[in-house]
This record gives sequence, C-alpha cells and structure tokens, in this order.
Amino acid sequence: MDPAWYKALKMKSDALNGQPSASVEPAKIAIMATGQLPYLDGLRAISVLMVIVGHFGFGSIVPGGLGVTIFFFISGFLITTLMLREARAFGHIAVGQFYIRRALRLQPELWALLVMSGIGGALFGLRPSGLDFIGGFFYLTNYAEQGLLTGGLLPYMRWPQLWSLAVEEHYYLTFPLLFIAFFKTPHWLMRSLFVVLIAALAVRIWYFASGVSTDHIYAVTETRIDSIAFGCVGALLLWYMPERRLAFAVQYGRALLIVALLILAASIALRHPWFRDTFRYSVQGGALLLLFVGLFAGSNQSINVRLLEMPLLKWMGRMSYGAYLWHLEAGNVTAHLLHLPEVNEPSLYAAGMALLYVAVSFGIAFLSYTLLQRPVVALRHRFSPIAVRPVEPAK
Repeated sequence: MDPAWYKALKMKSDALNGQPSASVEPAKIAIMATGQLPYLDGLRAISVLMVIVGHFGFGSIVPGGLGVTIFFFISGFLITTLMLREARAFGHIAVGQFYIRRALRLQPELWALLVMSGIGGALFGLRPSGLDFIGGFFYLTNYAEQGLLTGGLLPYMRWPQLWSLAVEEHYYLTFPLLFIAFFKTPHWLMRSLFVVLIAALAVRIWYFASGVSTDHIYAVTETRIDSIAFGCVGALLLWYMPERRLAFAVQYGRALLIVALLILAASIALRHPWFRDTFRYSVQGGALLLLFVGLFAGSNQSINVRLLEMPLLKWMGRMSYGAYLWHLEAGNVTAHLLHLPEVNEPSLYAAGMALLYVAVSFGIAFLSYTLLQRPVVALRHRFSPIAVRPVEPAK
C-alpha cells in the first residue's frame, strides 16, 4: 500500500498531466508558499557557531560535523522550496537564471577570501599553493584534500573549510536538472531522491568495508550529498503534505521536535566507527526531517522555537556564509598577530580564544557582506522570478 505522502504526490502529478484527481491541490504549508522562511537564519547561526567553536579547541565537546550536516540540510530545503515556488507560479524553472543567482550569491565573498587570504598568507608565512586555488575556484577542495588530485598524496590545504562548499556546489549544479526532469511528476522526483539517499548510504558502507579513511568518507560528494537530499525530501513532504498528516503535525509538533533532538543526541553519543562512517548521516538526516516538520507544521510557540527568531541569531545567520568562509583565516591571522599559542583542548583559555575568534569571524563576515554581497543584491534580483524574488534569505 502506498504511503500518504506518495498518494499526495501522485494526485498532484495526475493534475499536472491533465488527469482527473480527487484533490488536485494537496495541502501546503502557507509559510513555504509565500513569504520569508522562518527559523533558517537561527539554525544557520547555531550551525556555524558549532563549527567555529569545534575548530578552536572544543571539537571533543561541540559536534562541529553536525553543524555542517545541518547546513547541508538547510541548503536542500531552501533551494527545493524556492524551485517549488517558481514552478507553481510560472509552470517552469529558468535554470540558467538559477545558476547566475547562485554564482552571484556565492562567488564574490569566496573570491575575496581566495585573493585576499592568498596575498595576506604570503606575508604571514601561509602561502597557498596552486592546488589550493584550483580547489577553491573550481569547487574541488573536498577531493583535493583527500589526495584524489595528487595521486594519493594527502596535501596540506590552505583553506580546508571549502570542502563543504564543494559538496554544495556539486548539488547546485545537478539538482536543478533533476527537478526540471521530474517536477511535473513529483512522486517520481521523490523516488529519485530516495535513490540518492540509498545510494549514498551504500557507497559509505562500501567505502568503510574497503578500508577507506574516515576523513575521505566524511568529505567527498558521493558520500555526503544525501545530507542535502534529505533537505529536498523535507521540502517536498511539507509542500505536498495531506490534510490528515498536516493536522497530526500541527497537534504533535512539539513532540516531533523533542524526538528529533533525542535522535540527534543519540547519533552524537554513539561513537562506534562503523556507525559514524555509515549510518550516522542517514540517521541525522531523518532526525532533521522530523525537526523541520515540527518547526514548520507544528505549534511553534515554545520558547525553544522563539529563540531561533532572536534578532542576534537571525543576524548571525545572515552572516553565517562569510563567517564560515573566514573563521579559520581569522584564527590563523589573529593568533599570528597576537602571538597566541595554538588551542587544541577545552579550557578557560580556549573558551576565551573561541569567543575572540567568533567575534573576529563575524566582524569580517559583516564587512564582507556589506562590501561584497549587498552591492550585487539588485543584480541578483534581476535574475529572479518575480514570485520568489523577495523571499530568499541570505545563504
């Protein structure tokens, strides 16, 4: 028997293809169809803070890897929602304009990092190599740092944080084509995404059984793309959610949030290498699905949910892309200028340094956003469909 979500997608597919259906417009979450998506900036802020604090002495306590996974999920959720809006408003997707918008959103700040950090690094004894620039400009850092571009030699990468941008860019290049192929038959789009989820898990199991390193499994696109695909699935499920399921989610939204958080906590606590290299990302993706259903469909008046809408967290979420790009550079340069020792373990000193590096990272991110991102906003809007133009939050 087909599950309810599949029946809803099938009814929409039949309607789009001119076939009779009992319900040609399954229920959607109104906030997804129009207006700014809430909570995402708050979740971005928490995610990037997890990454930064984890990198500066608290990696054994703060799960920075989960922060990246949440970033991946948000990317899949947001981009799928924007495409659903565009398809609903115009009946098609302008894929060329999509690529231009993504380039205008991501490239200016990235290129500034590569150029300015490259010049500054030469002054501080941190000169980047040609491989660093190739990885950064062409979104190949995740493969470069695993030695796949150097014949197996594991190089020192000047900007190792760019590995996750490479995974996201590979998603941006491929998912629009999948969406265009199947958006008029969304049940097939959902099936295709489930193939991605299963395939990525299968590759992780194969790599682990073959003795591939944990770092390799953690970073390469074929093993991590499902963290973004889970976000795509979440957007589709909420967009086409049948009335009965929607009513359940509204009634038990807080319970869904609690269950999701417990599953995430369990996925962090379980340290067995086999689980961490294989099922961990699938379990976390499923938990984030529950979390987003609880946030967008449930009763969202609890204090935990309201915290995500705090002005400071929302601002930090808007600056999160620049903060993530610059945080390692901020730490390296600050430590060099102030002659600070390297921080590797949790301590009061490490806490103070982490606060300093967070402040410096977001300060640079604010300058980057103001000088590089704001000037191209109007240009990005020229390539945005009118129906979705006002609603895309900063990545």
